[in-house]
Amino acid sequence: ILRDHPDLTLSERHEFLRIVIAESERLTRLINQLLDLSKIEASGTIPRADMPVDLAAVARDSAAAMDQVFATSGVTLRVEIDASPANVLGDHDRLVQVLINLLGNAAKFAPAQNGQAQLKLSRTGDCFELAVGDNGPGIRPKDRKVVFERFRQLGDMMNDKPQGAGLGLAISHRIVMQHGGRIWVEESPLGGALFKVSLPCAPSKGRREKGRQKPVAAVS
Repeated sequence: ILRDHPDLTLSERHEFLRIVIAESERLTRLINQLLDLSKIEASGTIPRADMPVDLAAVARDSAAAMDQVFATSGVTLRVEIDASPANVLGDHDRLVQVLINLLGNAAKFAPAQNGQAQLKLSRTGDCFELAVGDNGPGIRPKDRKVVFERFRQLGDMMNDKPQGAGLGLAISHRIVMQHGGRIWVEESPLGGALFKVSLPCAPSKGRREKGRQKPVAAVS
């Protein structure tokens, strides 16, 4: 289009380039989701690392990665980190993948005018909790139990046209489960959907080392 229409203004060229980049990123996400789905179907799991991870860093990295998305959508993202460090055992990149998916949905479904989203990290007992909420249309109570099924599209549940392939939440659910946690959705104080992820705190270094010790056989 740019080559065949040399009379396009600079702003029009920038807009076409923005669309091309956005569609390329969307297709890349879809391909990655399909690859993750194939791994789940083949082995029942998604490959991941298992090491100490600071959820505060996960939250900051996820918000930074989505900064341009929120700026473009006009939705204001507020980040609250009430627990730092917030160490769990798992895979930093996979947990960022979960939050980016949840934040992407918040940016997508919050209204263009006065759109609001929130990412909060807190501690509850022996678990850390990540919460992503928005002031969009929300999810009907009857749909909250099936929202993490494969090919369920949030657009359908929000009386809106489908948006996405319906894989992001299913993959996020599997990643969280592999980390020994749980993920669910409820109504947000902002008025829309509130997705929560609860992950067990990492044991202290002493407890981890004690757990690695092998029992010594008794000698008679």
